[in-house]
This record gives sequence, structure tokens and C-alpha cells, in this order.
Amino acid sequence: MTRVFGCAGDHTGHVIGYAHFGGSNACINTVPMNGNLNQGAYKNAEDYAATSAGLKNYDPKLIGFTQQVKISLWFCDPDYPLRPMHILYTLTDPIGVKPFEFWNTRSNSLKPKDGTCPYCKHIFMDKAAFSL
Repeated sequence: MTRVFGCAGDHTGHVIGYAHFGGSNACINTVPMNGNLNQGAYKNAEDYAATSAGLKNYDPKLIGFTQQVKISLWFCDPDYPLRPMHILYTLTDPIGVKPFEFWNTRSNSLKPKDGTCPYCKHIFMDKAAFSL
């Protein structure tokens, strides 16, 4: 899928993490994702979620608690319609709500400076949270 619908440097990124959460390798759970994002900030969000769920670096304070993860994808790049431009990964756990926002841009020249998508003009939440 990534070779056909992604850009140079993309990985096959799992929407629901494969390593921590058993996310499927099927097309329904994978998207073309910037390699730096996939192995960097997105992986860090998955690590954080796994830690707070007690799946990694087990924390006994979290026994009996549940967490909820909501992942929203925006597909608005006309040149790559099956590659999400923006990903919002929201984790709700006993500590509170933690949103992680990611721009899945093809190059830094497309990275919004003001939090506005260059294609759909949607303004996203926290400008400081954007990362490549």
C-alpha cells in the first residue's frame, strides 16, 4: 500500500500500534506515514499509551484503570488521497486527557506554520504539538 499510495521516505505506519497493542498488519490498520514520524513522535505517543496502560514499564498505580484511545485521520492532500495529512491521537487514562497531534507531511515546505492545513484550511488544536 505504501509503495503505491505513499511518498518517498514513507513507512507503512500502523494506526493502532502493532508492537504494543496487537494492531493488525491488514490495510485497514496501515497508512503511508513519514518515516521520521513513524519511528519518532508517533512511536513516542504509542509508548506513552502503553506505559499508562501498564503494558510497558508497568506502573502498579494504574491497576484496574482503563484507557481510551481515539485516533482521527484527515485525508486532504489531493496528490496523495490515501495518505493522512494530519493525525490526532487522543489518549484518555487515569491521569487525564492527553492529545498528540501530528502532521504527516511529504516535506517540511508543506508543514503549516500557523496550524492551518494548506489543503482543507482546517485549523488544528495545539500549534505547539505539531511535529514531523
